[in-house]
Amino acid sequence: MKKLYTLLLISVGFASQSFGQFGAYIQGDLTGTNYAGGTYSYQALDTSERTIYVDFVNNSGMDSLFVVARQRVTPVPTSWEDGLCWEGNSGFGICIDPSNMNTDFYQLSAGNGAFVAPNDSVELKAQIWPDYNDPGTYTYRYYVGTPSNPKMDSIDIEMTLSPLSIPEPTLTVGIHPNPATDFINVQAEGFESADIKIVDVLGNTVMTSTLSGSTKIDVAEFRNGIYFVTVSAEGTRVSRKVIVRH
Repeated sequence: MKKLYTLLLISVGFASQSFGQFGAYIQGDLTGTNYAGGTYSYQALDTSERTIYVDFVNNSGMDSLFVVARQRVTPVPTSWEDGLCWEGNSGFGICIDPSNMNTDFYQLSAGNGAFVAPNDSVELKAQIWPDYNDPGTYTYRYYVGTPSNPKMDSIDIEMTLSPLSIPEPTLTVGIHPNPATDFINVQAEGFESADIKIVDVLGNTVMTSTLSGSTKIDVAEFRNGIYFVTVSAEGTRVSRKVIVRH
């Protein structure tokens, strides 16, 4: 078995029947689980290429030419792309670009097969490019077998991309000068527009208005005292105390 590669394993599932013709082992999976006939689950942390290396061990007892095929088990959005590389006698003998794998079922030709002796292994490099435009969980099945019997065994790779988290906007409010004599400048950031209401200490509304970015409010006619300026935008509200002193 070839050197194990380190991958970030988020979760692992194993639940379907194996045909027993091959063992399927994920490089970097320290559990040593045989995923032939089962499912390997992977959480994509971003939209860069997710590469998973699979070692198929030949348990069939045959010394034969083997090929790999890929089946999209669940409907995969067109924004997601995938490719693969299949090992030859020395390193990866063939790599298939995503532009050539735009069908739900894709199978390598016999000319791109690999001879594998009993108990020896052959390597699959599965490549998947997810897209935040279509987050979700999608399953790819990789078959291994001979050109005439390509579905001798299989492994499912279940790839999950969570929706991109967008932070909620934050309303920030600044008021100056404070204390004020003739006017105050009210500045609000985080929303395109906001409502303003000014009330006195008795709860009387003395002014209402709207602003987009900032506004200047005349307080020259206000009585001396304490006022509360409340700025509201899309359910978010911020209040500030202002002192008017002539």
